[in-house]
Amino acid sequence: GEIIFGIILLVSAWRWHLMLRLTGAGVHPAAAARLAVIGHALNLLLLTPALGDIAKSGLYSRWFRLPLAPIIAAAPLDRALGLAGMGIFVAVAVIIAATHGALDIVKSVVDRIPPALLVTGLIAGLTGLTLVLFWKPRSGSVFARIFNAFADALRQLLKTPRLALDGLLLGLTVQALTCLLMIVCLRAVITVDVPWLAMLWTFPVVAVVVAIPSVDGLGVR
Repeated sequence: GEIIFGIILLVSAWRWHLMLRLTGAGVHPAAAARLAVIGHALNLLLLTPALGDIAKSGLYSRWFRLPLAPIIAAAPLDRALGLAGMGIFVAVAVIIAATHGALDIVKSVVDRIPPALLVTGLIAGLTGLTLVLFWKPRSGSVFARIFNAFADALRQLLKTPRLALDGLLLGLTVQALTCLLMIVCLRAVITVDVPWLAMLWTFPVVAVVVAIPSVDGLGVR
């Protein structure tokens, strides 16, 4: 379990380093790896990855004397690639669930999501993407600098599909290893036989729900 967790941190650190390079704030993979470990601890202490990313970015900026805006801008790009990788993994898991008779459970969970919430989320997402791609605030505030750094990096990412593919594969690898880690931990504390393939779809769902504010998702898990 410890080895798997260590690999997860290294893969996550490499994905973050790629996004830091994209925003012009990349120092060295070893620096990203060290801050990734610290950032994971901060996620636990600050109860959510969002605050952990801000604190991690602040430390990176202070230690290496770099502007804060491009470092913070790399965090949502990193998370977006992780989320995209999770989406692919969830799709594969749903197919596995369908072949093992568990699709009805998945469907019942999806049916409970209000359609208005899905429509609102889609509209908000399209609006946000439009703003990022076409709006450039002229203010000199820190929020404007972060927004512009993020928008510039996103446009650059869309122009370099090879880099986007690398980040997507790293995101998918992290999700697969995270689910493997949960399986290993669960296997260590149970004494009954479990149909692992039939319940494989549950682990990506847990990974998604863990993103909500909590003590690093421990209660959810």
